[in-house]
Amino acid sequence: MINYSFLCVITLFCLTSYDPATPTLDGTDGLAYIEMAEDILASGKSERGIAFARKCYVLSAIVDPELKRSAILGLIEIDNNEQRSAQLLASLPSGKLLLGEVVVHVDAVRPIATPKAVISACKEVQNLRILDKIQLTERDDKRIELLRFASLSLPSTLRKVLLEGGKVSRNKHVVSDSLKAELKLLGGTTQWSAAVLVEGNIPLNVSGTVDLAALMGIDASTSIFENGKWRTP
Repeated sequence: MINYSFLCVITLFCLTSYDPATPTLDGTDGLAYIEMAEDILASGKSERGIAFARKCYVLSAIVDPELKRSAILGLIEIDNNEQRSAQLLASLPSGKLLLGEVVVHVDAVRPIATPKAVISACKEVQNLRILDKIQLTERDDKRIELLRFASLSLPSTLRKVLLEGGKVSRNKHVVSDSLKAELKLLGGTTQWSAAVLVEGNIPLNVSGTVDLAALMGIDASTSIFENGKWRTP
């Protein structure tokens, strides 16, 4: 006679040790990876469980890029590293908040500048999010011209701080307003958020999108889960 209670205990042990022998993730269904992550986390958030779920979330976004936002939100929920959580938040795919007014024909309206000059200006705009006070650095005419252009999308108080220095007021709109200004410099909506590009502190892959595997320290080469083990396709 089959002891079903014993089987339930064994099944629960497999889930909590995060080496399940039955489920198979074949690399073709991104949603299956997310469902696996959620099932594992629902059974208890041990260190091994979180590590397994983290890999599933990353792989889900690789298998199906349309699931990237869901995967990142899942990663944010289980991540206990404040800096990395901020990076994940910054790399969320752009929502409607950043659309519309920043989508422009940049070559026709942005001051002519080298990519290096544009990135340098973007770094100063980013300071609105990461510093409490803006102190003016040495700015050449081109930098000033670019910052004036970017600041046109900012509220007057924030614009004044960016151009003249001063204390940055903390409110829920600073992040979105500064991102809009960076996107204005970069030419509108792109495959990556402005925050990703500016500091280079979030790994990008060759297509310019956020490399979640590198950011989370996940080996994406072993993406197939079969017979309780990860293996390469």
